[in-house]
Amino acid sequence: HTTLTGGWAHRTREVIDIPVTPAEVTEHVFMARTCPLCRKRRLPQDPLQGLAAGRQRLGTNLVSLMVTLREEGRLPLRTIQWYLRVFHQLQLSVGAIVRAVRQVARQGGPEVGRVLERIRSSPVVHADETGWRENGRNGYVWTFSTPKERFFLRRGRGGEVVDQVLGESFKGILVSDFYAAYHHYPGLKQRCWVHLLRDIHTLKELHPEDGGLARWASGVQRLYAKGREWAAAGGRPPSQGQLALEERVLALCLPFLEDPLAVQAKLCRRIERHIGKFEGVALARFLQQLKRWERDRDDYLRGVASSLRLGLLFGLLP
Repeated sequence: HTTLTGGWAHRTREVIDIPVTPAEVTEHVFMARTCPLCRKRRLPQDPLQGLAAGRQRLGTNLVSLMVTLREEGRLPLRTIQWYLRVFHQLQLSVGAIVRAVRQVARQGGPEVGRVLERIRSSPVVHADETGWRENGRNGYVWTFSTPKERFFLRRGRGGEVVDQVLGESFKGILVSDFYAAYHHYPGLKQRCWVHLLRDIHTLKELHPEDGGLARWASGVQRLYAKGREWAAAGGRPPSQGQLALEERVLALCLPFLEDPLAVQAKLCRRIERHIGKFEGVALARFLQQLKRWERDRDDYLRGVASSLRLGLLFGLLP
């Protein structure tokens, strides 16, 4: 055989793997000593800060793993127990896992409260809800969010959840879909355009030959684009710019509101209902009319007085 020397890197190959490592158990011994001057017993301060919370045996990393598997992974407690036993050779009871998860919930409670207060003080809050089955029981999970905060709550699907989360202190704009649980909020509301545009797109796919529907959909899309331009330029509700756009949307919908043959009639009624009845812009429109009436009030009262005098003069009034 010939001895080979030198050589070069012919190829490389990476192998990605996860080591299966058992859990580590570390015993910490605290030494007690007597002070030679005061003759009092002295103990060192707890050096386990950050390694374990309180007086429990389970370390921070282990508790964080169990809570993540439970809350983010949505794993059952016995599946978490199985995972720890198989991959980390760690035997824990279901009760120990439950206590650890609940302890984290208690410790996180104050921070959750602070998150909720920051959401309530935000000028805009996005809300949504979806079905959520947990522990064999049907329910709904709600989310109320801002660009920096997000609050989750599992409840029923009634409107009282909105009141419970936002409270009386929230005075901002509520962004939501068209679900009725949000209707009663008395402040300004922004309905989700994604839901509306998605429904319009689906309607166009179902009726590709309907030219009237296509023209109506294009008109709504153009007004949506103008609304985005108006908002990007600094427009804020309620204002003349917003009211003008809404009037144009309503004008697009008006011919189809009661048309039994128009496939877009249902969406038109939805637009008309949420602009005209429930939204804060209805109040703005009413206040504008009230201001116009106040400007013409003197002329109006003079006209009423003249009518009364003429009625008495000609015997038209008793």
